[in-house]
This record gives sequence, C-alpha cells and structure tokens, in this order.
Amino acid sequence: MVSQLKNTIADMEKRLSGEPLPNIDAIGPASVKVIEQADLPLEPEGPSKSVIMVLGMFMSVFLSIMLAFMFEYMDQSFKTPRDIEQALSVPLLGSVRRRRRPRPELYRELADHLFLLNKNGHSCIAFMSAVP
Repeated sequence: MVSQLKNTIADMEKRLSGEPLPNIDAIGPASVKVIEQADLPLEPEGPSKSVIMVLGMFMSVFLSIMLAFMFEYMDQSFKTPRDIEQALSVPLLGSVRRRRRPRPELYRELADHLFLLNKNGHSCIAFMSAVP
C-alpha cells in the first residue's frame, strides 16, 4: 500500500513538469487526473484600470443626471405663484415673502387686491402659508 502511494506521488510529480499528457495517461481509474499544468499569466486579463475608471466616471455622471431628472419629474410641490394658479384654477392675489426687513409695498399691493375683490362681491378668501 505504501509503495503504491509512493508510485502515485512520483507519477503526479512527473506530470506536474508542465508537459501535456498523452490521452492514454489522462484517462484512468482515478476520479481526478492532472492533464495539464496551469500557466501563470504574465499580464493581467481584462480591461485596464484606467479604462474602468473612465467608464465608471461616465456612468456616475450619467446616473446622477438621470436621478436629478427623475426627482424633478416626481416632485409635486409648487415652485412659483403661477404654478398655484394653474393647478388650482383660482387667481392669486399676491404673495409676501418672508425677509429680514419687511417690505410695506407688498402688503399695500395685497390690501389693494383684497379691496377690489371685496367690491366685486366675493365673500370667501383663503390665506395660506408655506411655513408654520
């Protein structure tokens, strides 16, 4: 038994020399046979690192632009007073933006619009705020 193992080890060492085996030696009773020794590649396989980096940069820019357009398309919020008029089909009388220094002319303009609206017979007015 020991001599048979030594012969098997010697055969395997002879086969690992890098020379291809004849078909008769490759086919045998063992479940695994070494047919050919693997070669070590001298250069890495596949595309170079610089090509991968450039493609990665282009893909990231493309995906970020696509995500920006997708989020803009899905955004349902009002951005301008004209958006409110178009969505609700009601006239916008005025808007007062919150600033550090109050601008009295905005309040006067809003009061004038309310006065004219009241003269036309409208009795229901809604005030809305974007902030609490």
